Amino acid sequence: MLDIGCGSGAGTAQPASLLNPRQKVIGLDINAQAIHKATARHAAQANLSFHHGDFDAFLRDHPDLRIAGILCISVSMFLPDVQAFYQRACAALMPGGMFSQQRRRKNEAFAARTYAMCGCNMKMLQQDGLQNMMQEAGFSRVDSHAHEFELMKLSRLFTDYPAKRLIGNFFRNVRHPPGYFAGTKSSYLLRRTISIFLFFMKNRTRFASGTFIGIKSHAQDAAPASIH
Repeated sequence: MLDIGCGSGAGTAQPASLLNPRQKVIGLDINAQAIHKATARHAAQANLSFHHGDFDAFLRDHPDLRIAGILCISVSMFLPDVQAFYQRACAALMPGGMFSQQRRRKNEAFAARTYAMCGCNMKMLQQDGLQNMMQEAGFSRVDSHAHEFELMKLSRLFTDYPAKRLIGNFFRNVRHPPGYFAGTKSSYLLRRTISIFLFFMKNRTRFASGTFIGIKSHAQDAAPASIH
């Protein structure tokens, strides 16, 4: 089983503890600091390991790995091509394998306001759209359900990302704006960043999570798709 975007491994360790010791669970994350903490914190679990890197690189390095399940929590919204990600995930799974993902949502009006506030590139994908994309990617069955969650838990945030790093990145981005914010006044960015943080803190309990589970057909036995 793979946990893509595992962070510090709290959610990865739980399924590992429920499985047969011979069944391996692997956490993947592009945050090296989080992977270092996860490896140290869960070293006692023999069937649990963590790898720094992204999904594509992991597939290239482990072409013969038999993957029965993929867990992906709040990752797809940041991907440039969600459909291609679903296709690679489906191709990498064994026949009968399960892909489970969560996306953060509430009502669409509030979601639109949130994305407008952030000014970011996160995809506002609707439930029907996600299900269709998963089916088109090759999953023979896709089910979903919703449940509540709290958006911003500072204790978890500072577990995965040291406060020193977060504060350093904050001031770096204000002094040297990235991407399309280049040339923007630092005073504006400072006000904007503070307003976004306060917005999320004020509305952190207004969110819910939609869980989508896709099952790969037993009739499918294709090799993982080529990764470019």
